[in-house]
Amino acid sequence: MKHTSLILLFLVSTFGMSAICTAAEAPKQPNILWLTFEDTSEYEVACYGNPTTKTPNIDGLAKDGVKFTQARAVAPYCSPSRSTLMCGTHATIFGTDWHRHNVKVPQKIFYWVPLLRERGYYCTNNVKTDYNAQQETPIWNESSATATYNNPNRKPDQPFFAVFNNVSTHMSRLTTVTLDQRVPCRIDASKVVLPDHVPDLPEIRADYALHLEGMEDIDSWVGIFLEDLKKRNLAADTIIFVFSDHGGCLPRGKAFPYETGFRMPLVVYVPPKWQHLCKNLPMGKESNRLIGFEDMGPTVLSLTGLKAPEHMNGVAFLGDFAKPPKKYQHCFRSNTGGHYDPVHTVTDGRFKYGRCFTPHKAFGLRQEFQWKMPSQLAWDDASLKKTVEDKYRAYYLPKTTEMLFDIENDPWEMNDLSKDPKYAAKLKELREETVAWMKANKDLSLIPAPFRWEMSEEPLYDVVRKTDYPLNDLIDLAWAASEGDAKNLERLTAALKDSRPEFRFWGASGFATLAYYGRLKSIVPELTEMMNSDNPTNAAIAMEAVFRFKPDSEVIKKLLANSAGASDLMNLLTDSAEKPEIRNPILEMAKKNAKKMDNYSFRSYLISLGELPMSSLYTEKDIEEGYKGYRNQLNWRKQLPNPIN
Repeated sequence: MKHTSLILLFLVSTFGMSAICTAAEAPKQPNILWLTFEDTSEYEVACYGNPTTKTPNIDGLAKDGVKFTQARAVAPYCSPSRSTLMCGTHATIFGTDWHRHNVKVPQKIFYWVPLLRERGYYCTNNVKTDYNAQQETPIWNESSATATYNNPNRKPDQPFFAVFNNVSTHMSRLTTVTLDQRVPCRIDASKVVLPDHVPDLPEIRADYALHLEGMEDIDSWVGIFLEDLKKRNLAADTIIFVFSDHGGCLPRGKAFPYETGFRMPLVVYVPPKWQHLCKNLPMGKESNRLIGFEDMGPTVLSLTGLKAPEHMNGVAFLGDFAKPPKKYQHCFRSNTGGHYDPVHTVTDGRFKYGRCFTPHKAFGLRQEFQWKMPSQLAWDDASLKKTVEDKYRAYYLPKTTEMLFDIENDPWEMNDLSKDPKYAAKLKELREETVAWMKANKDLSLIPAPFRWEMSEEPLYDVVRKTDYPLNDLIDLAWAASEGDAKNLERLTAALKDSRPEFRFWGASGFATLAYYGRLKSIVPELTEMMNSDNPTNAAIAMEAVFRFKPDSEVIKKLLANSAGASDLMNLLTDSAEKPEIRNPILEMAKKNAKKMDNYSFRSYLISLGELPMSSLYTEKDIEEGYKGYRNQLNWRKQLPNPIN
């Protein structure tokens, strides 16, 4: 016995505690199952108060587990959210925040799942990845449409971490353009209770009912796993996470920086055997603790007895290394479709601050995928025709630099308090927290995407940590550019002369914001010269700035010919469509070039001018593709625990 003790002491002193687990039998660890689905806000689930949906399986897990009421996906769209899940760090820190663009990342630290495999876990993913990161390091034991914890390759009693992702609630269930080919929905659209942030239109009701039907399908899918775990005697050892990848499908949800885009349902069930791992969150109660997707990786590691690596900015909320609740939750939105429109938000759980870095752009800028929803087309059309209230038309107009909402009393964020002097102290607190966080975390989101790919062959995460790149200066410049304050003119003008294209971009963007606010008295020569830049992104933003100061048909003609001009021209059409300087060049090109009618962006311009009906935005081929996706998502019996059988 004495010799055994000496051996153990030697192993621990030389190799650490992990040596004991290799020298002796490792203690049994809990299984962890992630059941994820898509595009669903918390208000769409019965246990979160939805009066229409019936979700008994998820409700049961919530009753016996923990229902989180302040859980956020940090990004209101898919790939940056999944990137954050897989690295335990906000996607803006690794530069993986631009939706659907894979970038270079430091392979050794980006993915945390390999740490579980080293711990002895069998790790599977079925089937979606979408991490926005170039992958060189093996992550999973198995990642495929047949990946499962039931794979015979998993050794007897080997603990597992398994991810299943069902797409039945994905927006592609709704992107049919029209309603006429849909099969009857089992939920009565006339009886759904619409959230306050959308107008009451028939198409919005139809899309909402169809999405709620999908939520009920997801609940049935969850039930299949609960039965399988019982059947295989795995239930007593399996911790279950049920959550969506971000907020819901109704317009002004997915892809938009509101709670309807960020806030998602998160239910965690821990069986009695393992409840010692969640003493700070007892089962059977709801929690208003602030949770972000950056916290999910550290939490899984903590549940398996592993401490999160220092580079992660997420914190564990369960397990051996759980930490006290944090004071703030940060979220972001970098782009929507091809529109670069970065917004950063922070909340303390009661108030939410939003910083819009390009306030001269509207939130409701059309982008090809989301506008295939009949609800989005109907709202857009009603706004153009001014048949909806002004509070709903505001979505299609340029915005303010800052937003402040009392999300406890105004959960749909309809009443902006940023100009109310009673909330000046809270506004200042959250504003300062935002900029301090961005600098402390070396946030990369203010480098426009077209410039990131050209900056270095190395991951930008490494570049800003190993070189003298002036990231704080760029953050300060973008911050000043978004203010629309004439005191920043000298700084913005100097930026136009900078050798770095990203600095020149924010200089020109600052001029566009000043012109939008009516605070620009003249145009500097550098901005006029920038319109002729061989860099299309910078040329386009310079053109928008010049046009906003002094409308000119020649500028619009240049924008029409610019490969990056589609986004900036749509910005101008949201509040300048009636100006002849913008109308006439577009109509002239339409007459000269019939082929332009095959172009989505050009049809969109003519719709904004009132020259085409909203129904012309998409082609018959678009509609056919939309219904193909719709029919595919109606089949929810996929991504199952036994796909091999």
